[in-house]
Amino acid sequence: MSTETEAPGAMKHIITTILTSLCFLICWTAGLWAAPTHPAENTGGHQGPKLFVKDSSFHGGTLVEGVKLIHDFTLENQGGAPLILTSVTSDCSCTATNADRTILPGKTGRVRAVFNTEGWSGAVVRKIRINTNDPRLPVTLLEVGADILERISVKPGRVFFNGLRDRPMERTVEISTPDRRRIELSLLEARLSDQVGFHLNENRDKTRWEVIFKNKALRPGSERGRVTFKTGLKKQPKLTVPVFSRILDPYQAIPRELSFGKISPAAPKAKRLTIRSHDGTPFKVASVAAEKPVIETETRTLKPGIVILTARPHLVPGASGTVETTLALSLAGKAGNLILKIPVRMKIK
Repeated sequence: MSTETEAPGAMKHIITTILTSLCFLICWTAGLWAAPTHPAENTGGHQGPKLFVKDSSFHGGTLVEGVKLIHDFTLENQGGAPLILTSVTSDCSCTATNADRTILPGKTGRVRAVFNTEGWSGAVVRKIRINTNDPRLPVTLLEVGADILERISVKPGRVFFNGLRDRPMERTVEISTPDRRRIELSLLEARLSDQVGFHLNENRDKTRWEVIFKNKALRPGSERGRVTFKTGLKKQPKLTVPVFSRILDPYQAIPRELSFGKISPAAPKAKRLTIRSHDGTPFKVASVAAEKPVIETETRTLKPGIVILTARPHLVPGASGTVETTLALSLAGKAGNLILKIPVRMKIK
């Protein structure tokens, strides 16, 4: 009896063990099939494109205006997929670019920059923008630059006279070529006031010229003009030198004229004006004279360099109509000696 009851129990245990093992095997196999696979990332295995630029900037040194600066930038693809240059642009129409659009893995390509220096001077840097399919570095900037000398140097670039009347002034402008190229300088046009004159001096090989400007300072006021020369150069056939002039009187009257308006002979009102020296130095009014004897004046020194003149109409009985005359002030001091004329106007009621 005992033998017959144990056999079925043992068989049941064996079947249970087999089913359990088979279930485990099926689950383990299913787990292997379901486990996700991860390809090598671009930043680790560089399976994608990877741009490398050893030198992203280039300086061409010192150049004379008009020279074209040409430079090839080398681009390397250190990744595992083709590097595509989707766009190559510059920040100025003066710089043209040409580039290899596709660079295979492990290979190099180039971007050629052509910078036309025409019209530029001084330290100039131009930028080139590269857009690629490199996920790490989608935008790369390159730079090309130079120190550019003008084809013709004009120092100073303009003439400015600033001074007092009756004191002649002189300015010198030097015109030269940085590459010692000959220039045949000759006058093309002069637009100057009668106060300013000039003449040319040249060196023996005609690579350097001097223009001597002289201001005769005949009258006060502000003026501007220019002188234009022919150079004999094909790329720059002419050049212009601007001229500015600001001439002052050694003494200034404020206001510049005395206007009494309408006045009554019975009760004329006095007017005052202030006379100042240009540099604040003391001076004196030696005399005051009127073209017509219709004005009485008196002067007093307010402080060094400033004199107050008081003018009062002196009308004869029965006077009428409009009266115009001039006060002539004889001034003397360190700022100079001169006659300052003040217009006077009044209308008698």
